[in-house]
Amino acid sequence: MTRIAVGVLGVLGLLLVAAGVLVAFAVGLPALGPNPYGRDPFDHTLRGLGTAATLYAVGAALLAIAFRWMRDHAGPLDARGFSGAGIVRSLSGRPRS
Repeated sequence: MTRIAVGVLGVLGLLLVAAGVLVAFAVGLPALGPNPYGRDPFDHTLRGLGTAATLYAVGAALLAIAFRWMRDHAGPLDARGFSGAGIVRSLSGRPRS
């Protein structure tokens, strides 16, 4: 049960990171846009980018906590399993050496 909760925490962290990146693009790109009449006021841009940074930082912290817990309780993760070759190797049924 705890493992599922930590997995949900990691997914929540990923969602917050993605939301922070999307907000940063949505607020930051119009501020740099070529249309001088379509730009947002400076304080609006700073508030939006501050919100984006907060979402990103909280999401990254939740993701780091989830990975740290998984690593401490399940042993180190095998990075080869996440690569494309590792997925193909695991699907082919050959044992790892």
